[in-house]
Amino acid sequence: GPFYCAQDNAYIAINACMLLPDLINVPYLVSITHATELTGTIDPVSEMRGDRVLLVSGTKDTVIVPGVMQKLLEYYENFVHASDIGTEFKIPAEHAMLTDNYGNDCSYVGKPFINNCNYSVAYKALHHIYGDVVPATSSKANSAHLLEFDQSEFFALSDELVSMDETGYLYVPSACQNSSKACRLHIALHGCLMSREVIGTTFVKHAGYNQVAEVNDIIVLYPQTHSNALNPYSCFDWYVFVTFYN
Repeated sequence: GPFYCAQDNAYIAINACMLLPDLINVPYLVSITHATELTGTIDPVSEMRGDRVLLVSGTKDTVIVPGVMQKLLEYYENFVHASDIGTEFKIPAEHAMLTDNYGNDCSYVGKPFINNCNYSVAYKALHHIYGDVVPATSSKANSAHLLEFDQSEFFALSDELVSMDETGYLYVPSACQNSSKACRLHIALHGCLMSREVIGTTFVKHAGYNQVAEVNDIIVLYPQTHSNALNPYSCFDWYVFVTFYN
């Protein structure tokens, strides 16, 4: 949902922000965003102008119902040019990362939360963001170019609030192996219950980013979370746990 949708409240997070979008007050959240900007806690919202955003929501999504994405669209329209926002709200998909060649049936909900819907979110997103991206077609990612790295350099993993795994992944396309080559960097965040702790390397290998990245010279960074008592589903903190317990 929109920024601060959960309002540091787990009850709001699992109801309004997931199942009851009519309870999401977008004008209020927009005002909170501007107020937070004034505190210096977030960057100037003017920097969102010119950003390109792709919103995808399956018509059969029972985890984050489609109306929540409509509220997010309404929120973004306050900060991003309408021409820079792409939407796909018509695919009969459940809650998942959508691909065009891997995963469960499009209407299935469950691990690894990757569904074959004849639609590649990875390609569509990268193409929408960068513009000059070509589809992977028959190309394959090079498994030798998927690297592990130590995330503990960047986080105090002993801190219960951090909820980050010690290991993350980086896909470096063939053309980007040469340090003299200028390549883009894209950060791909996994969803809840999609970390390496839960599904191993399934997301980093099969979400579809590596195949597109290989033919477009895009390095893909895959940070990884880890579950703890405050974050049992190993989510990135979209809802409450860091702020609420800090």
